[in-house]
Amino acid sequence: MLSELKYPIFFGFLLTFIPFSVVATMVRKEYSRVLFFLAMFFSCRLNETINFVSHEFYKGTSRGFEVTLVDVTALSIFFTLPFIKKSKDIMLFPPGTILYGLYFLFSVVSILNSSNSLVSFFEVWKLARMYFFYWVLVNLLDENLLSKDFLKNLKYMLAYIFLVVLFDKYWNGVYQAKGPFPHQNSLVMYVNFFGSICFSHFLNSKKNTKIWGFFSAASLVLTILTFSRAGLVFYLLTLGIIFTLSVITRFNFKKVKLTFFALILSVPIVIKSMDSIVTRVSTAPKESAETRVFLAKAAVKMANENFFGVGLNNFGLKINKPYSYCSHCPSYHKKDNKDGLVETTYLMIAAETGWLNLLVFLCLLFRFYFKNLFFWYHNKDKEISLISLGLIGSLTTVIVHSCFEWVLRQTPNSYQLMIVFAVIARLAFKKKEEVGVENTSL
Repeated sequence: MLSELKYPIFFGFLLTFIPFSVVATMVRKEYSRVLFFLAMFFSCRLNETINFVSHEFYKGTSRGFEVTLVDVTALSIFFTLPFIKKSKDIMLFPPGTILYGLYFLFSVVSILNSSNSLVSFFEVWKLARMYFFYWVLVNLLDENLLSKDFLKNLKYMLAYIFLVVLFDKYWNGVYQAKGPFPHQNSLVMYVNFFGSICFSHFLNSKKNTKIWGFFSAASLVLTILTFSRAGLVFYLLTLGIIFTLSVITRFNFKKVKLTFFALILSVPIVIKSMDSIVTRVSTAPKESAETRVFLAKAAVKMANENFFGVGLNNFGLKINKPYSYCSHCPSYHKKDNKDGLVETTYLMIAAETGWLNLLVFLCLLFRFYFKNLFFWYHNKDKEISLISLGLIGSLTTVIVHSCFEWVLRQTPNSYQLMIVFAVIARLAFKKKEEVGVENTSL
């Protein structure tokens, strides 16, 4: 009964929430802070997603025309912007627009090679939603939201995720905790981004050290409880990068003592989880590693034989019969076998949309990476630079981690990446305002 009512409920909420948000913003501009919190919070909780033309059993990165509460909130922000910002302060083409536009264009062109164009348009719809989300956040953010609300929001979100994971782990008995996310790997990468900012503040901020320490520890615990081998390694690498840069730029014994104290506190947690971690590593099936290699070779073959790839979101189709891209895989010759997705973001993009589009995606990724690095380098003595410092660590490891997982294509992580891009874009724009340089949309 409830499933039959979900569409009327959704459209009723949509037609109510947006006008309410506009009126509330007209009355009090501070309501934009509520919208900012909701936009961030719902990126880690997609339980209320409405899926039009659903293909739930399809092995792809998108399985329908999704509409989430993040999208509804983004739409609300869009209609409230004229009451929050002056028209001259709204960036029509924020940083990354041209590169994202090229990535979108080549993705659409790849549909010419699709065997199922409908599932391709599922992903096209998601790409459009992600840019729209990025666009409204860039234009909503200001220095106050960045330095105060953003940091508060990520603490609230980590607290929520932490409670959900503990409930799943110790009440429901879930072995590899995933919390409100579709997969434990999605949780790990999500926590990496926000946990890194907490650790950056824990080491360098002169206030709320205990609070930042708690959330840094909570992020590490969340990573451990997933028993994700790669996730744990990359998150520890993230913390190592942040610690190293913190010590190099401004050495003091407080940072060493805080880090040592945090490590001592984490020892009992590691010991308690060690058996499960060792079991997870030692029992990892050899076939799983071999399958990853076979799928990677198939992805390379797809990209080499098709300039624009085999079609956006079509990897799950083209990897199996009657197509021969995976004929070298032992599983290919088994009756009724269905192979899944290649375990790397980059090869999946190349396979589905071509090497050229992969280059565009990498340019987009590294454009924001170096924007963030540039801002941190020139603002190391300012409190707000601690956001950038955390993102240096997490972006570095996420870029490498994406060589082994396709997590960035999952909806929650795509939303979070847009949040990170919006934060970096606004920080970079702030720096350019200070030196009197115009912003660019590249």
